Amino acid sequence: MARICVIEEEEGVRILLEQFLARLGHEVMAFASGTEALEGLRHETQDIGVFFVDVGMTPMSGVEFFSRLSSSAQKRVIFMTGGSEDPAVTVTHRPVIHKPFNLELVKTLAEMVPRRF
Repeated sequence: MARICVIEEEEGVRILLEQFLARLGHEVMAFASGTEALEGLRHETQDIGVFFVDVGMTPMSGVEFFSRLSSSAQKRVIFMTGGSEDPAVTVTHRPVIHKPFNLELVKTLAEMVPRRF
C-alpha cells in the first residue's frame, strides 16, 4: 500500500482520515499544519504517494504548502476544502475534494496511488 500524508487543521477530520486510510492498509503521516508537515517530512516528500492537503489552514495555507514542494511532489497533491474554492487552487491544476466528502471517494483516490511500498 501507499504512504499517504494528511495535512488537515481540523483535528476531527484529520483523525478520521488517518484512521480510515490506516485501516485500508496505508502508512499514514498526519499533520495539523503545513509548517508542521514541512518540518516533519524534511526530505521525505519523494516517499509520499499522495498528499491530502487542507486549503484553508493557518498560518500557512494549503496552496503555500504546495508551493514549497518539489514539482514531482506537487503532482501528488489532492486539495480538500470546506468552503468556496480558493482561486489560487485553480492555478495549481490539482484535484479538489469538498468537505464533507464521502470516504469512498478518499478510498478511490488513495487506491489510484501507485503501489510503491
